[in-house]
Amino acid sequence: MVLWGEGGCGKSSMLAKIASESSSWFPTKNCTPIRVVRFLGTTPDSSSIGPLIRSLCQQLCYLYQVSENTIPNELSQLINYFKRLLEKTPADKPLCIFLDSLDQISSSDGAHSMSWLPPTLPNYVKLVGIIFFSLC
Repeated sequence: MVLWGEGGCGKSSMLAKIASESSSWFPTKNCTPIRVVRFLGTTPDSSSIGPLIRSLCQQLCYLYQVSENTIPNELSQLINYFKRLLEKTPADKPLCIFLDSLDQISSSDGAHSMSWLPPTLPNYVKLVGIIFFSLC
């Protein structure tokens, strides 16, 4: 899902509301979705694709009890590692990733192409991204 709109129209507030309601996306009553939220462009590390993916991998490693020592440094390997971590999402703990202000990521390293995301998300993974646009 992509939520887009002009600056100041309430996209970040909508993201918070969507995140709070995301447990209803999964029909199983005995599951508790894991929510991962990132507000992008607010720090140097949240404005570049490498540090963003590393941060997501670190959180997923913690959640899935995988050693952080296995996280690669090189960007293409990091992207592949992130995609493999998404595939580890169990049915009883679905994953919801919320990325606010995707447009604030530097376009370097092909970040705006979104090729760092799998073309198809695993069954128990949902992604919500927010993008700013201007009418001017």
